[in-house]
Amino acid sequence: MRKFFFCAVLLLSLPALAHASSASDALREFNLLGTWASACDEGASPTNSHATYLVTASDGIQLRSAFGAGYEDSIYDIQDAKLVAPDKLSLRQVLVGNDRVTLDIVLVKDNDRIRIWSSLFPDGTALVEDGMMASQGDRETRWLAHCPQ
Repeated sequence: MRKFFFCAVLLLSLPALAHASSASDALREFNLLGTWASACDEGASPTNSHATYLVTASDGIQLRSAFGAGYEDSIYDIQDAKLVAPDKLSLRQVLVGNDRVTLDIVLVKDNDRIRIWSSLFPDGTALVEDGMMASQGDRETRWLAHCPQ
């Protein structure tokens, strides 16, 4: 009976393990792992956040955005990631500590730079569309460079 239970648990967990693997594979293929910033040689600040994409010890994927001294980092679990075009990666991000904050993000990449192309809440409310932030007077999202390790 124990053997049956163990096998059932293993079979049920395989799709989740495959999903985590495919999401981390997508991040690796897009070369997203590591730290990204507007100015890598400057410290993190509200105008120069440092976004770090990483695989956790438990094989999860996270985005940690640092905004500098006096500001709390934003940490998102990346629950899904897939290439939607050679230069675009789709991510589903859930804020750690408040799972009601879920964002569907598409990043666009040009050489070794990325920026947010779209950002939507699950209800379809857009924060960013076609690289433009509506709440910021249709200002273009910033390009971030891949920082040396």
